[in-house]
Amino acid sequence: MKKSENMISEDLSLRLSVLKFISIVAVVFVHANALDVPLKNGPLDLAQFRAVEFIETLVTYLARFSMPLFLAISGLIYFCKPYNDSYFNFIKKKTKTILWPYLLWNTITIAYMFILELLPFVRKSLENTSIFIPAFGVREWISAYIGFQCEWMPFLYPAWFLLYLYFFFLIIPFLRKYFEKYPVLILVLSIINLIMISYRPFARLLGDCGPLHRTLVFFAFFTIGLAFLKYRTYFEHKATILTSGILFCGCVVFDLCIPQNLLHQKITMMPLSIFLGVIFLFAFSKYLPCLSDRTKKTMLFLSSFTFLIYMGHEFFLKMLKGICFKMIMPNTALLLLLYFGIPLFVMTALVIIGMIMKKYLPWLYKFLMLR
Repeated sequence: MKKSENMISEDLSLRLSVLKFISIVAVVFVHANALDVPLKNGPLDLAQFRAVEFIETLVTYLARFSMPLFLAISGLIYFCKPYNDSYFNFIKKKTKTILWPYLLWNTITIAYMFILELLPFVRKSLENTSIFIPAFGVREWISAYIGFQCEWMPFLYPAWFLLYLYFFFLIIPFLRKYFEKYPVLILVLSIINLIMISYRPFARLLGDCGPLHRTLVFFAFFTIGLAFLKYRTYFEHKATILTSGILFCGCVVFDLCIPQNLLHQKITMMPLSIFLGVIFLFAFSKYLPCLSDRTKKTMLFLSSFTFLIYMGHEFFLKMLKGICFKMIMPNTALLLLLYFGIPLFVMTALVIIGMIMKKYLPWLYKFLMLR
């Protein structure tokens, strides 16, 4: 039997695994929020920490390709495999691999917080907040899983991606034949879509971070995976790597340099810069198979804990920041050290936790990782 040209090769599998890990590292730094510091006397005086604010903004702008890169990888894998299953079987598989992990991790987080909030000192500090679970009514419980009361974010807000990805997969099988028949048209429409979203009044009309806005964003970045499959030679050309890299940096500089009031009210290059960043990373990843075997093995090992880091990092980030800033008074150097140090520590800790579970509690590891 002739091997399909769309089958994922060993080199491509390596590239996708490493890109997933790069993406999750970016996610953790985007969520690090250097200036969101829980001090006893209230929030930080930002005027004293302009250098920290600039560095955090720069890192965030550079790292915001994170979730769209996951989407592009999902699109590539989806279009790589022939669609021979019935719609029911396809959705059944996606329910097991996407919806079930979403429900599981969100429920575990809610249960943990509920138990924690039974402690008197925790109850006192949270009883008037939106996350005080003992006071939840029907609307709050529904919102904890759908997020309609909080910018469509569930209780475990990093898990929003899984929920939207699942609903996107409910739709995409009906559109697949058009995607595969008219890939250039779909890619052009995706770019036009991103240009329109870059105009802030239009984005607000769609409802910032609402279901319609996110569906259009999902559509745009999911199609990059298809485009990569169809036009891989062009994607991996040195001119594409160089051009997309330069334009990506240019978009970041544009957003950094224009006044913030204009950035938030009129126009932002964020959607286009993310698009270019994803293309650049896809293209540049062609050099990954050229690395030494030891380096590739290390990268594959780290990438095996991507899902654990994604689902577990938020809790550890908040906990460590809370502990650190109750013990010390921040200055610029210390804030920068903690901004870079805490995410690295959290990722390292989660990898170690994953290794321990994998070796000594394999049943728990398989349960949480849905293996």
